[in-house]
Amino acid sequence: MFFATHHGLAQYTQIPDAEFEARLIAQGIDTEGTLDGQVLTDDIDHILILDVSTPFPPTYIQDLTGIEDFTNLEFLNFASNEITTVDLSNNVNLKTLVAKFNNLTTLDISSNLALEVLDITNCFPGTCDQENTISELDLSTNIELRSVFLNFYNQLSSLDLSNNGELESVTVSRNTILNSLNIKNGNNTNITLLNVIDNPLLECITVDDPVAATEGVLPPYDDWVVEPGVIFSKECILGLDDIFRNLSIHLVPNPTQNQFLIESSGELSLDFAIIYDIAGRVVFSEIVKDASMDISTLKSGVYFVALYTSQGTITKRIIKE
Repeated sequence: MFFATHHGLAQYTQIPDAEFEARLIAQGIDTEGTLDGQVLTDDIDHILILDVSTPFPPTYIQDLTGIEDFTNLEFLNFASNEITTVDLSNNVNLKTLVAKFNNLTTLDISSNLALEVLDITNCFPGTCDQENTISELDLSTNIELRSVFLNFYNQLSSLDLSNNGELESVTVSRNTILNSLNIKNGNNTNITLLNVIDNPLLECITVDDPVAATEGVLPPYDDWVVEPGVIFSKECILGLDDIFRNLSIHLVPNPTQNQFLIESSGELSLDFAIIYDIAGRVVFSEIVKDASMDISTLKSGVYFVALYTSQGTITKRIIKE
């Protein structure tokens, strides 16, 4: 929108959220200094760093409309607000995005190809009203991404970082429905910080080198922090098909030294079983004549047991002592 002024024609960017504009005024970015729902585009199109995180006592931004004209922005922090959606498609120079402690329901950063740092962490439960509820997050185009922070009850069931070969830091903890994490990007030795704890549904992490990750002796694997019982694989095949969701299946004892039983809460018709090591190699297969299996010939370690039944296939993990 254009307006005639004594300076000639000036282009304005609409800022409908009064709190957003107030923070621009406070930082000297909106040079007119008046809460009028707009800012001179010339005031914002050269800005590289913008921090509009909530001060104390809190007053919240709910709408970031106008951010699209910050076309040279490299750093954006809008933490601790009440923003549900944001359009960052014009902010193609953005390198750091801090969007934690908000009410985000969606986040499209497919146009932010220069992005290096992403933080969409939630508050510790009970400490603030805001809660990001993003259920899908596509990071496949963000190939420069170096750090990801995603903690405390986000609503993602899966996170695929396989296309992010520059990753150095991944912190993904305390997410109640996360059941799939793929960091197999061909460059896991760059990931010097991996913190994946308290994700109750996460049983397997897809990585480049499951043997080195499991041993945890050499850098960077010796500094990786992962919940006990979570295993590494080149191809995580764990998961329940819908037909098994109400059928509890266990391998007992687990860990075991030689044999284990396949226990089920309901009727289960077993046909045969294939056992894979953590690298995804088949190490054992047999027709299942009863609910007992002998793995005394296998070396100590973590394995996947794929059970083929008349109802479908289910995979469980077993630890051989």
